[in-house]
Amino acid sequence: MGTRTRLATLFATLVLSAAGCGSTSSSPTVPTGASSDASVRVGSVDPSAPSASASVIVLADGVQGGVGLWRFRAPDQWTAIGPTPGATWVARTAAGVALVVGQNVELRSSSDLARVAATIGLKWPGVAPSAPVVAVDRAPGGKLALVTSDGSSVAYAVASADGAVTVLQPAPAESFTPLVAWLDDTRLLVLSTNNQQVSTLAVIDTAAGTMTPIRTVGGITFFALSSDRVTLVASTAGDIFVAPVSKWIAGTQPQKIASVGAFRVIWGLALDSNGTHLALLSGAVSADGHVSQVHEVGYTRGASAWSQSFDNAAPFTTSRGQVWVP
Repeated sequence: MGTRTRLATLFATLVLSAAGCGSTSSSPTVPTGASSDASVRVGSVDPSAPSASASVIVLADGVQGGVGLWRFRAPDQWTAIGPTPGATWVARTAAGVALVVGQNVELRSSSDLARVAATIGLKWPGVAPSAPVVAVDRAPGGKLALVTSDGSSVAYAVASADGAVTVLQPAPAESFTPLVAWLDDTRLLVLSTNNQQVSTLAVIDTAAGTMTPIRTVGGITFFALSSDRVTLVASTAGDIFVAPVSKWIAGTQPQKIASVGAFRVIWGLALDSNGTHLALLSGAVSADGHVSQVHEVGYTRGASAWSQSFDNAAPFTTSRGQVWVP
């Protein structure tokens, strides 16, 4: 089984386990071809990094025996916000976060993440898919982008602000990781594969009906946008790259800011509002692919380079997305 299929299978397994029994013991499997060091590293921990700037919201297990929301404030403060039974993904919105729970998208304000402020019911054409929604993003104008996966295949869709769903075409037939993010109200960022089966970023223009690959970096496993949608971070099996979205699309090689070694895996990338702070989840991988020792690791952009700003053990074993919220 290829690494793309393994991660897609993993994500679907995590989602189904979360909906069915609350918590799981699985985590992302390590991509093939990682380098030889056993830690995430770049520079050293920066003790002067402002701790108040770090507020990362993670959807993960370990909250009252099931899946729920955690808040992390650097360098080491974890707070359980509350359980979210059946939730399969968390995404950032302008006012807070969006949680996928079955066929509903719950909107929650950053000022009260424990309470559902509004709910958008997904209205599929015909019968709703049996595969769960494993990724979602909300455009500035309110439209939703959705990815469903049953572990062996993925499907992409968009929904109006009131939840009316339309199948997205064109869309990736295969993705290393089922992720989606709006660049603006018409363009979507996704992961696709080229004719050599290499994972790359691609931009879908929903108005023009086109999908254009970004060829700067191959082998991408995860990505995330800053909330102002100006900065893009992406990871491969061994490296993390950051650059303005405009430079990625223009074909300019992005800056490598960190490396990950063998026996480690990275997922859950999250950038803050202006792309100054990066948070990621990292774990140690055993020979059978089991991930343990999950850590939240942060980097801060300085005047000329990025430096590691925190590294703290997480109080959970699996996650279903994380976002940076003011």
